[in-house]
Parts: sequence; C-alpha cells; structure tokens
Amino acid sequence: HNRSEPPIFDAQVNTDRIQPHMWAAWLRILKSSGGSIRLRQGANTAGEHALLVRTLSDSARAAGVDASRLHFLLKVETKRQHFQRLGESDLFLDTDAYSAHSTGLEALWAGLPLLTFPSEAFASRPPSSFLRALQMGELIARGPQEYEAIARRLTRRRSVLQRWRAKLWQQRHDTAPTALFNEHSLILHLHRCLRMLWDLRVEEAFMHVIVSAT
Repeated sequence: HNRSEPPIFDAQVNTDRIQPHMWAAWLRILKSSGGSIRLRQGANTAGEHALLVRTLSDSARAAGVDASRLHFLLKVETKRQHFQRLGESDLFLDTDAYSAHSTGLEALWAGLPLLTFPSEAFASRPPSSFLRALQMGELIARGPQEYEAIARRLTRRRSVLQRWRAKLWQQRHDTAPTALFNEHSLILHLHRCLRMLWDLRVEEAFMHVIVSAT
C-alpha cells in the first residue's frame, strides 16, 4: 500500500465482538487519519448484513466519517487470497473484550502489524502473547487512550509501520524463525505432548502436561 495514500485499517473480526466503545474509538482513528477500514461481512443473512451496514454507516456519518470509508469484505476462496488481502492493509485494529485470535495470528503471518490492548480476561489476551513472542510489545497498549494514541502516531509515521512490517517478514523467513513462526519446533512439541498424554493414559494417571521448550 502506497504510504502517500490514506491508511487502510483491517478489523476482520466477527462483528459481534465490536462493542460500542471500540467502534467509537475506531471512528475517531478514522477521522483523525483520513483512512478507511476493512470489516468482515461474516455469515449474516442479506437482511442482517443490510442492517449492519446501515447501523454502522449511520454512526460513522454521525461521527463525521464518510460511510464510503467502511468496506465490508466477503470471504475469499483460498487462504492465499486471505493472506494477500490482509497484507494489503497498513495496521490491524484489534478488539478488546474478545480479541482476534486466529485472525490476529494470520494478520501477523501476512506481515500486517497488529495493535491491541488486553484486559484481564483470557479472551482478550492471545494477540498480546503473539506480539511478545515476536518482541513487538510496543504494539500492546495499556488502555483505550493509549491504543488510540498509538494508532494515530503510527498513521502519521508510516515509516515506523514499514519497519514493523519488515520485522515480521524477517522473523518469518529467518533461518532461525521466532518460536511463533517455527512450524518444525511446533510439530516436535506437539509430538512430545501427545506422547506424554499417551503414556499417562496407559498408566491411568491424570495430571497436567507441560512441554519444555528444550
């Protein structure tokens, strides 16, 4: 995406995860940056989708944001297309109460920096764990005000976003990739875990299994 153009934000989460305060924050980010946002259409019926578009468009206009800057995306046929589309955006905006789990990981895999702010609930914390594993903790906000401030700062300094993107690609394609992107290590750990579970089953023992990283 051309850095001279307004930023493209991605928020392809299930729309029932977008709470009113989160939507209001996104609208403020859109208004200050002049950018657009990609949203997931999901498995809604035609009537449900029309209601969703109308509701969000009305609220955008009320906040001073042109509704044409809201883009609702249909599901693509392949994962490759999905990753390609994620990679076209500039910044993934995470939700707070129930964050982007698999979609957040897919965004990072596609080279798309992700901004999050976790609460104490487990459902809000996976993306912050991903970012810490990638040594990108600066993209973990400590609250809603800092979340908006970081988003505004990043959209004004697009070169910083480019550096985050380069770091993601480096960690994915490095000869010794970070643990989050190391499929070989993951498979070995999974094999070890399943072996331990089988041994416990044979011995009719019941306990938690912790697989060491070494």
